[in-house]
Amino acid sequence: MHKKLNAKIGLALLTFVFIATMVVANVIFSGWRMDFTEEKLYTLSDGTRHLLKKIEEPIELRFYFSDEASKAVPALRNYAQQIREILEAYADLSGGRIQLRVIDPEPFSEAEDEAAAFGLQPIDVGTGEKIYFGLVGINSTDGQETIPLFNIDRADTLEYDISRLIYKLNQTKPVVVGLITSLPATGGFSIVQRRPTPAWLAIQQLQQMFEVKTLTKDIEQVPADINVLVLLHPKGLSEKALKAIDQFVTRGGRLLVFVDPLAEMAQADQAMMAGQFPGSKSSNLPKLFKAWGIEFDAEHVVLDALNGLEIVTQNNATVRHPGILGLKENALNSDDVITRGLSMLTLSSTGHFKKLDNASMQIQPLLTSSEQAMLVDSTRMQMLRDPTTLIKDFKASGERYWLAVRLTGTPPSAFEQATKQDKQNTQTSAKANIILVADTDVLSDRLWVQFRNFFGQRIAYPWAGNGAFLINAVENLSGSDDLIAIRSRARHLRPFTTVDALRVAAEARFRDKERELQARLTETENKLSELQKQKPNEQALVLSPEQKAAIERFEQERLRIRKELRQVQHQLNQDIDQLGSWLKFLNIILMPIVLTLMLALLMSIVRRRRHHIMSH
Repeated sequence: MHKKLNAKIGLALLTFVFIATMVVANVIFSGWRMDFTEEKLYTLSDGTRHLLKKIEEPIELRFYFSDEASKAVPALRNYAQQIREILEAYADLSGGRIQLRVIDPEPFSEAEDEAAAFGLQPIDVGTGEKIYFGLVGINSTDGQETIPLFNIDRADTLEYDISRLIYKLNQTKPVVVGLITSLPATGGFSIVQRRPTPAWLAIQQLQQMFEVKTLTKDIEQVPADINVLVLLHPKGLSEKALKAIDQFVTRGGRLLVFVDPLAEMAQADQAMMAGQFPGSKSSNLPKLFKAWGIEFDAEHVVLDALNGLEIVTQNNATVRHPGILGLKENALNSDDVITRGLSMLTLSSTGHFKKLDNASMQIQPLLTSSEQAMLVDSTRMQMLRDPTTLIKDFKASGERYWLAVRLTGTPPSAFEQATKQDKQNTQTSAKANIILVADTDVLSDRLWVQFRNFFGQRIAYPWAGNGAFLINAVENLSGSDDLIAIRSRARHLRPFTTVDALRVAAEARFRDKERELQARLTETENKLSELQKQKPNEQALVLSPEQKAAIERFEQERLRIRKELRQVQHQLNQDIDQLGSWLKFLNIILMPIVLTLMLALLMSIVRRRRHHIMSH
């Protein structure tokens, strides 16, 4: 009787201790978070911590969320709780320089009027009530920045979005970016489509982050307030403009250049209006590049079998396009701040750079092709209709081509007759910093972003880091690295690199077999032609035994090679299927077994302790 009573008391004490421990742990560790993601996406980065230390004046953050109206949308409420916790972490780390207010803008309240006045976008989730879900930041000079609507599908960029808002509020003097372009990147009007065209999203983001001034192609001097000069497809620049750019760089100016052997986004109708040949879609700055010790090949496009993206043809067939490149981490310079951490960049019909022997500046590649690459005439790419022909004729050069480079140092002037004042300015200036990119289409929307409707709002969904690359480059050139490390953490596509390697290897074997088959076909046809010439004209249509034997041998050889092709395809599918089966086994079978064994072990320990208590 006493043993049973003691056992009950012991179990009650264990239960009490367990509950008390959980309560105490919840109080003590309530602010603690465990982040098991590979890139620690839900832990505030060092970049954010450094940014918060630089806040000079107090900033007020107002988080507007319709708590009462969102009770029927648990997914939205869970995301709102995550945002609130992150904002609280910002406030805690700021040392009191950030004040956080959480506001529920109830219907017909002053808070709802404020949310609407700040430009926050309400959403309708079908309950008949408006839900506000945004952030407003206000600095000491009444400067305002907003996130009109938090999108749950952009959770991986949440830290960057909040940090960017704080960064802009803390800026006392905006960075001024000069832009010279011959592309419709800033918007315009399409004569062919007869409608206005919006600015590219990358340029819109640039305008949101910096003060962007569009300059003409015949400028005689770069304005003194320009911090960074961006040249996007610099085509048809005047000699005076080239000299102005040269002087800007030799005085230590920061320059970002996008050139292209084939700018696919160049509008033929605008070229015709300008009196130019519509087929010419290349851009180059040979005089400036030569002075800087670099050469751009404006006549060839880089094909890359390893980094080529898969596309869907008009026949709904999926093929790998070696001219549209998806550059992953192995093609990005991990030592440079603007490319470090980006998951993928996509380029199309890109060119390449070469270092000249007389180069006096330091040249560092930022983007490179794989060794499974080759060059093809840009005219062929411009007339290309079937990308499979590129694969059939592909023959890797074994060379890794430079697709983007950074130049640092003191650049010599490209103009021999520099004025005395120019030489004095050059001698007393800081070293220049130049970034060159061999593709202009990289900034176009089609290569990195999709647009979808989110509760009536047009929302951009990036699937590559092209826009981040542009902002990273300008921020770095302007001397600001605060946001780069944060933005680079946002992952986009997570490619199956092992599957890609298997597919590329199989495609290489396919190309070898196809070339072998074509060579044997050509050899047999030549032999048949020689045998045919040996016959009189009246017997030309009659096959000799030698001809019949040659044809039969070729048919047998062709069947053998086709069989080998099928075996290569079968082996490819088998390797990929085996990899998929192994992953399924790990996730569907092995992990539940491990968890079950752990649970069984825990239950066994509990039973033993219970038995030990009851026995005493």
